[in-house]
Amino acid sequence: MSRQRLEIRVTDATRDAAAEGLRVDVYCLGRRAAKLCSAKVGPQGTLQDPVLTSEAIRPGEYEVVFHVAEFYRLCGVAVPPIPSLDAVPFRFGISAEPGPCTLPVRVSPSSFAVEVLK
Repeated sequence: MSRQRLEIRVTDATRDAAAEGLRVDVYCLGRRAAKLCSAKVGPQGTLQDPVLTSEAIRPGEYEVVFHVAEFYRLCGVAVPPIPSLDAVPFRFGISAEPGPCTLPVRVSPSSFAVEVLK
């Protein structure tokens, strides 16, 4: 049986390109809540970390935090001291069905959209 894996793809809506450099934190929730990884989106728009394809990804609840304001500040965008979007949390579940759980995400300084594909 194939194991679970989590695929996160992030697009910068202001450039319609990969949000390369956006920091993303991944947590498992529940009784054994823990931070699984913190990684940056790569040039292809995907989050690359070995834990996302490891045994750590199994059925359960997860939270992913997208550091949107930090990303745009590092890109030289004028983000106000109190931004519309700062660290954006998103909670979701992964079922027992084998295969990837994919999160395509689009961000801008003032918008955030995500879908859960299984």
